[in-house]
Amino acid sequence: MTLLTSFDTASTHRDIAIAILDAHLPHGAISELAKRAGFTKQWLANIRQAGSFSMPSRKAAKLIANNLSASPYYKSALYYHLVEARKAYEGAKKEMTERVRLQLPISVYVGEIETTFKSAYFYANPVEMHQQLKKILDMGGSLLSEVQAQNYPADYLKICSVLAHANYLLNCVPAGLYWAKLGRIMADRLEDAFGKAERAEMSLSDWHFILARDEAIGYNNMALAQTAQVCYERAEKIALESGSAIRLADVYRNRLLSLSKVPRFTIGDAENLAYRAREVFERTNDYLSYLLNDIALSRAYIAYGGRLNLKKAGQLLADAEKRLNRLPNAGQIHRVVVLTEISQLNWQKRDLDAWRANLKAALKIIKEGGLFHQLDELKKQYGNILDEIDYQ
Repeated sequence: MTLLTSFDTASTHRDIAIAILDAHLPHGAISELAKRAGFTKQWLANIRQAGSFSMPSRKAAKLIANNLSASPYYKSALYYHLVEARKAYEGAKKEMTERVRLQLPISVYVGEIETTFKSAYFYANPVEMHQQLKKILDMGGSLLSEVQAQNYPADYLKICSVLAHANYLLNCVPAGLYWAKLGRIMADRLEDAFGKAERAEMSLSDWHFILARDEAIGYNNMALAQTAQVCYERAEKIALESGSAIRLADVYRNRLLSLSKVPRFTIGDAENLAYRAREVFERTNDYLSYLLNDIALSRAYIAYGGRLNLKKAGQLLADAEKRLNRLPNAGQIHRVVVLTEISQLNWQKRDLDAWRANLKAALKIIKEGGLFHQLDELKKQYGNILDEIDYQ
């Protein structure tokens, strides 16, 4: 029984390629890209067709990627996913049985990956954090190439989720989204392949939720906020069906992060999500999530603007900065989140001295730790002026 086919893999690679194009092409710009690459608009649009076996050749994929107005990383990622989609489609009718060559129980490998990820997330030393995240990519990718998901379903899904988050933190967002989507597809396949008792034993309901949320985070990181909201709605539906208040709070907090990027959002919607999540975090003594929820609300206040909203954001961030130092499970990533939000508030209030000081502190952690996603986000916000800040 093969649960994950080459067609599934190809469709996932194609979805990532489409997400990259959507993130970098304003409405109507596909015609300009097609013209620069030497193709017709209709030919380029065929990539979007579900189940299309007419993916571009390596040469055509290179032309498309080279002519996209994007960073070198995103050009490379687009080329990679176009090529991999074609390869997988061509092999869709030639499925190979995976061979397991593990010398130890898989739980040993999965436990090591999980422990490494948890330690990396809370490392005080940013250089060590970056090294551990790269180690996770090597370990997880190698393991998934060796195991059959139907034999180790929960472990397979767990690794997919860890690989998604490790890639997000390293700003390899398309790669992270690929693992999140692939894991979600696998979770759907497992739903049909196993009985009720087996599904309960592997906590499949939890994985449906986790991977739907992970997929939403990927789209949000690519600034495709409306697509992210659709994924969050899927996760919210799963959480409601399970009756889990903790899952719902997690969805509300993540939706709040994405909401500030949605056109014409309302402060009322943002506050409603924040307050509903806050009640659960307070009741369960999840102080780190409580803090991150407040930061997400401050982001919405800053994005919406206005004197009163900026004042509310300032109060939340001042309190968050104090609490951060008292949380034993807060790491350098969380410190960067607080500093960058405070910097954005400084920028909105035209307090440039404070903006430089806070951004300098954030950039030092970001660049030492190789947190390229955060650096990319700051470059989008501030452009070339960021180069003027000496973070040494």
